[in-house]
Amino acid sequence: MLFHITHTHEPAQCLYRDPERLAATFGAVPAAMEAAGARMVGSWVNGAAHAFYYVVDVDSHEQLLAGLDPIVDRGHADIRPLTDLMATVRSLQDRRG
Repeated sequence: MLFHITHTHEPAQCLYRDPERLAATFGAVPAAMEAAGARMVGSWVNGAAHAFYYVVDVDSHEQLLAGLDPIVDRGHADIRPLTDLMATVRSLQDRRG
């Protein structure tokens, strides 16, 4: 199942000026997702907003949590499930006959 994750942190907690810790935390998420058996679809950052964005494909909640382990204590993660738009449209049309 696909999930969109927005991870934010307070400016005082920002690792922008500490590239080594940035690499060990947020930069480690793709490898942690892979190690957990999840597929990283993509990852992005908006530095000025102190926000990271990930789209991941996981089979279980446990995979998702394991993949987020490097950043679990770095801020807040808003996790939202995603479904394919056209598949949803087709499903709704099929239900109406």
